[in-house]
Amino acid sequence: MISNNSTNSTFSNNEFDRQSQHLLDITNDRRQYETHEEIEQQEQEIRQYRKNEHIGKPMNRKSADSIRFYCKNLNGLDIDRQGGDMAEICIEMKKTETDILLATEPGVCHNHHWIGEIIRQTARKEMKHSLVALASSRRKYKTYKKPRGSMMIAHGRTRGRITASGTDDYDRWSWMRINSKTGGVMVISAYQEGDKQDFDDYGKKGRKIARLQQHSMLKEDNRNNTPREAFRKDLIEFLLPAKKRGDSVLIMGDFNEVFEGKSGMMEVADALALVDILDVKLGTQKFGTQYTMR
Repeated sequence: MISNNSTNSTFSNNEFDRQSQHLLDITNDRRQYETHEEIEQQEQEIRQYRKNEHIGKPMNRKSADSIRFYCKNLNGLDIDRQGGDMAEICIEMKKTETDILLATEPGVCHNHHWIGEIIRQTARKEMKHSLVALASSRRKYKTYKKPRGSMMIAHGRTRGRITASGTDDYDRWSWMRINSKTGGVMVISAYQEGDKQDFDDYGKKGRKIARLQQHSMLKEDNRNNTPREAFRKDLIEFLLPAKKRGDSVLIMGDFNEVFEGKSGMMEVADALALVDILDVKLGTQKFGTQYTMR
């Protein structure tokens, strides 16, 4: 099984109005620099964002014998000594009866050890029997902020069914293995880098561009793959043993591509005999998972 980001939402209408108005303010600030076509495209995206039309059935109370997964792109966490955004995430998990949260782009550096401690302490405080798997690269930044990454959070009765957990050394995914009545289930929260150039429009390298971070670590390990090639190759190699022992596989995340044709994730799906469960269940892939302002 393989899927893109979840379409469930817990924001109120007021929250969407506030965020979309903020995006309009940004657009207004840029008007003097953008062409008419670019402005029209941005405003069309904002109108679509405001609709917030869910796809599929509305989220209802879950049954006691089921596990609810919730996948979300966090676009960076703000963490302080009181927990910061992590406390809100835990509240949201309880509100939506989420057993396991699969999050991409937490944007924090676990090499600042207090970050991991605060995140785990907050999870233990807000939820019973919690487990956190936080993936960030081996690069250490001066501040706790760092591009991309992945995180999984489990709690409650589901925590007792997790037999193993871990993270990828390059920060591309975190994982948990769950015992079920039919065997093991490998659950992956993954982030695949966008297919962009390693240089900006002026030919300059960006020090904090996540793709460059991946590229430099691959070079250190004497690997000539692009970050996207390495992601697919390594993910397949990581999951093949699980498939051979009979485990089911669930991959959710932000893949920066549409799951079709010759996309990179189709290569992963073919190698591991996976299908797009959102397409199977909902009959469509045409929905947005993230608002971007270029």
